[in-house]
Amino acid sequence: MKCQVCGAEVSDSLLLCPHCGYEFRFIPDFEPEIEKEISDTLKEISLDELPDRQLTKEEIDAGYYYDENGELFYDGDVFDADGYLVDDADYEGDIYDSLGNLLSGEADDGFDDEVENEIAEKVDVNAPVSAQTVPLPSPSELNEANAGVAPAVTSEIPELPDDDIKEYIPGDTADFGNRENLVPDMQETQDEEEYSDFDEEYEGEYLDDDDYDFDNDDLFHQLILAMQQSRFRKVYAGLLIAVLIAVAIAAVIIGRNIYKNNSYEYQAQIAKEAYEAGDVEDAVKHMEKALMLAPDNDQIKFDISDYYIASGYDDKALLMLWEIIYENNVNAPAAYDKLINYYAEKEDYEMIRDILASCENQNVLATFNKYLANPPAFSVPEGEYDDVVTLNLTSESEGVIYYTLDGSEPDIGSEVYTGPITMELGNYDVNAIFVNSFGVKSEVAHSTYRIYVRVPDPPEVVLPEGEYTEPKLLEVNVQNFCSVYYTTDGTPPEMDDGTEYTGPFPLPLGHTHFIFATFSQEGVRSEIKELDYYLNIESPVDIQLVLASIKQYNLNKGKTTDLEGHITGKSSKYSYIVDSALRFDDKFYYLITESTTDSMGNSMKTGTYYLADMEDSSIYKAEKVEEDEGRENEGDESDVQAMAEKSPDDASRIFKISEEPIPPEDFAVPQVVPELEPMP
Repeated sequence: MKCQVCGAEVSDSLLLCPHCGYEFRFIPDFEPEIEKEISDTLKEISLDELPDRQLTKEEIDAGYYYDENGELFYDGDVFDADGYLVDDADYEGDIYDSLGNLLSGEADDGFDDEVENEIAEKVDVNAPVSAQTVPLPSPSELNEANAGVAPAVTSEIPELPDDDIKEYIPGDTADFGNRENLVPDMQETQDEEEYSDFDEEYEGEYLDDDDYDFDNDDLFHQLILAMQQSRFRKVYAGLLIAVLIAVAIAAVIIGRNIYKNNSYEYQAQIAKEAYEAGDVEDAVKHMEKALMLAPDNDQIKFDISDYYIASGYDDKALLMLWEIIYENNVNAPAAYDKLINYYAEKEDYEMIRDILASCENQNVLATFNKYLANPPAFSVPEGEYDDVVTLNLTSESEGVIYYTLDGSEPDIGSEVYTGPITMELGNYDVNAIFVNSFGVKSEVAHSTYRIYVRVPDPPEVVLPEGEYTEPKLLEVNVQNFCSVYYTTDGTPPEMDDGTEYTGPFPLPLGHTHFIFATFSQEGVRSEIKELDYYLNIESPVDIQLVLASIKQYNLNKGKTTDLEGHITGKSSKYSYIVDSALRFDDKFYYLITESTTDSMGNSMKTGTYYLADMEDSSIYKAEKVEEDEGRENEGDESDVQAMAEKSPDDASRIFKISEEPIPPEDFAVPQVVPELEPMP
């Protein structure tokens, strides 16, 4: 279609004429009668109401346009008389358009004064001149005023350095509006000034203003053009800014929602806040969403297990903890802690045992050592031995070990392990279990042993058991490379718990139950031998008076401090025991043994012995014959002959008796003479 104002050919899709800015009005189809009436009405319109002439492209580019009433306006940059751009609101000189036409001022420009005054009245001298929109007279008035008159241009040339002055012809307006290029240090070319933000990476086509296709522009550019050329452009700009702000706010809200829905950190934080506020179900919901967004996040798995347990979803919590353990992440020890404490509250110690049995983390095992129920450890590997084997059983935590030696399954009714197990000749099929303090049983530990070792014969005691009325010596024949131990308290003798037989010793007075056993060098014990002896000897001697005399004797000698036998400077005291009887030749004597007893009741023999004659109560000192001394005496043939003639119960081979008894005065009680008061 053609523009009604400038007559230019314009595309039907445009809203404004790109040449003169005329705003098109579209009339819908009417009935023929209505259309005829409109045509007749348009013919009656005076052509004087339309612009007198069309604007050139240069005038349009400079900023000239017609409004809907056909009034000409200028909306371009303004310049001074020298062609420099004016942007100072206080500037009071002549101003020109970019084509060199005078817009306002007093220079003799050849315009009609009335037209010029009309232009000046429409210019706001208080506003920046570069932003002025100057309404101009109608084209007919402007043409009449300018007919045959060239725009006035000052003939003065700016004073510039010689190197920067270009060829300048007074009255030539070809470069009018671009003379700022004559100023030094400005941009080198017009193109660089207009395209200062040139994109070096742009690969499309470049069009000059002359090549811009206004007729084929898209709707967005049409709207921009309409806004720029419309007198309501400020309103349009405000609306556009409001729309952009609304779009920005909507984008922020949408972006925030997108962030909330796709950020596992945000979901985890919301879950934590809900959990702390007591809303466990909401905490689980958000934490599950966080886990969905970050399925490999170990910390989320760890935290959500707490939420599951708090919500009653125990199975989910346990499954999550096992997943952490299997992945062996940094939270694996803490997952073990949660898992074990969970079953501890349930008192399911069997499950804890199974969990720890599969755990390879030594720190975890050390932390929960009390729940362990590992099988007992055997100190000796199973196999065949030609020596006595002492087997120790140990456990890693507090509890009880039960064992059997015949291959049967042990339980809490089996033998309790309290010390080393001695395995002598024979076969031993050992089974053992450990039961911890929580009642959890371990698996059975098993070992088999075959012991091939000589078992010694039982000891041969020379004196037959029975009742005796005379002093006797007990003598035992000991096998080579063996030793004999005995007890008198009814317990079987052991090498570390018994009295070793070292030679003949006197039979104790009264009734005595002896238990003898032979031990090989390997520690193998023979069968035990039990014997009962009764020694009862009639004597007129009061043995208690004998013991009192010995105590008085030691007090008189300064050995003790009192008749109780206390030792000077010590807390212990002497005690005396009549434990047996001896025969020297044909005379019988009570054997009295001296011992020290401390404040705790512990006794120890001092090696001092006394003999009391069973007929006249004479007291003698005696001492044991040393083994080496006896051997020396064996070398003397006369002594050997003398010993052979003596009774086998004669004590002279084990004791020596003093030749003379202790004088009676040594046992006498000191006489205390009372002091007499002097005569008056």
